[in-house]
Amino acid sequence: MANVYRLIYQFTAPQGSRWNELYYFTGNSPTDAAIVPQGNGTAARLNMLTPSCVLRSVTSTDVANPRSVTRWTLNWLGTYPVALAAGSAPETSLVCNLVGVSGSTRKLWMRGVPAQEVETSPSSGISLFSARFQSYFRSMITNFAASGRGIRKLTPTLKYTITSIAAGPATGQTVITYNPASQTTPPSFAVGSMIIIRKTDPKQLPALKGSFTIIAVGSNTITVPYQLPYSTVVTGNLGYVRQQAYNSVDIFNPVACSLAYWGSHATKVFTQGSRGARRAPRIRLSL
Repeated sequence: MANVYRLIYQFTAPQGSRWNELYYFTGNSPTDAAIVPQGNGTAARLNMLTPSCVLRSVTSTDVANPRSVTRWTLNWLGTYPVALAAGSAPETSLVCNLVGVSGSTRKLWMRGVPAQEVETSPSSGISLFSARFQSYFRSMITNFAASGRGIRKLTPTLKYTITSIAAGPATGQTVITYNPASQTTPPSFAVGSMIIIRKTDPKQLPALKGSFTIIAVGSNTITVPYQLPYSTVVTGNLGYVRQQAYNSVDIFNPVACSLAYWGSHATKVFTQGSRGARRAPRIRLSL
């Protein structure tokens, strides 16, 4: 039976910086992704990577069974085939538009790009891309699509108001009570599935935001791995909870995928549509 796998490319750059790039594919086992480290799509990605950066590894994980993992340690240097200009900045970032055959869209922050590739229009300030670089990108996406790589997006699910948050039966556990009447359809929360929590008070409930795995289910309650702050009593601004569900893998549409703009990691660059990086290790395709 085919399963959905998360494919993570792990890169490092000089001075210890690192980042990931995330893709999805459908296969029978994690080793079905073995074609990816060896395929032409990876070769094209390395052509867009400065030799000072390294593709350290590729990890394939079954999204429904995180213990089913295969990891290839590669340590492949970037193979940008043009001599770098003396004194130029070694690497920068490129933002790409990724589009699936069913219309799903994501942006990918592609780091480690040779800075000498950067060109902007003097009249409009928009980003310009060389024919050589566009060819590398098209080769990467075309080969990824041919081997079943694509996008996976969150599907809409109902939101349930959180009415109380209390310490759980063990250290590091928290019980969340929700109001099923806030929606017409009751939730089907199950142990081991994922939920999303939003809109909690960040000062009183730090880090109680994002995705959590359900470890116990009760009557209108779910228990998640979270440690309440000491003596915290919260009566308002508890936010909502909803199930985390994704669609099937939407394989890349090479015709629709494109280079978007040169990204800036330090500050916003309005002429290039860049809002700046927020957290380097997670500049990659979103879950």
